[in-house]
Amino acid sequence: MFNWLRLAFFPHIPAPPQLAGTETLMTVLLSMLGLGGLRTVEKLKGVSREKWRE
Repeated sequence: MFNWLRLAFFPHIPAPPQLAGTETLMTVLLSMLGLGGLRTVEKLKGVSREKWRE
């Protein structure tokens, strides 16, 4: 949709660069989501690091 609007109203503007390496971005994104999910489970179960100091 954005590309069509760009070509229809602003044909002199060059196209944006293609995104390369999306598999790397997906790997990092899913890894961070996984770690966040594991941290949430630890907090809910009560085995987080704050409990170790007691």
